Amino acid sequence: MLAWKTILVPTDFSHGARVAVATAAELARKFGSTLILHHTSELPRGLEPDHTVFPQGSVEPIAIEAFLRMSAMQHLERDAAELKDVPVRLRVDLGPPSVRILAAAAEVGADLIVMGTHGRTGLRHLLLGSVAEKIVRSAPMPVLTVRTTETEEAEATEAEEALLDEAAG
Repeated sequence: MLAWKTILVPTDFSHGARVAVATAAELARKFGSTLILHHTSELPRGLEPDHTVFPQGSVEPIAIEAFLRMSAMQHLERDAAELKDVPVRLRVDLGPPSVRILAAAAEVGADLIVMGTHGRTGLRHLLLGSVAEKIVRSAPMPVLTVRTTETEEAEATEAEEALLDEAAG
């Protein structure tokens, strides 16, 4: 029997990532594992971590690094709240996603990485690359990729936007 005690689940909060979290949760239930939900933010080019932003509804500026970390942690906490029957730890990093995911896996002693992949092909894959592909090629532990199509991703995004419009209206 495999001993997957610590499962790292990188998430970008997309539909595909949510499917990967659900898949990892099922594995965690089966193997008695702890999930590590991990998000990595990458600063847009030209911005430094100490640049400030004014979050919506705030009168005080906040460093963009602190804002990204705070925002990501709120999303992770929301996702973790849905996993009441699975031990979950949360991590937020800043930097190139593939580099930070591999570093996080090493730091937490992950036995398995479960992550979503968008299944891009052709020119979109060439231009956008694939974090999942980089992880699969470089990780010293097994990596389970959970694929969703761009159509599924678009449909999920449309459904989420409709819910937000309904809530705002």
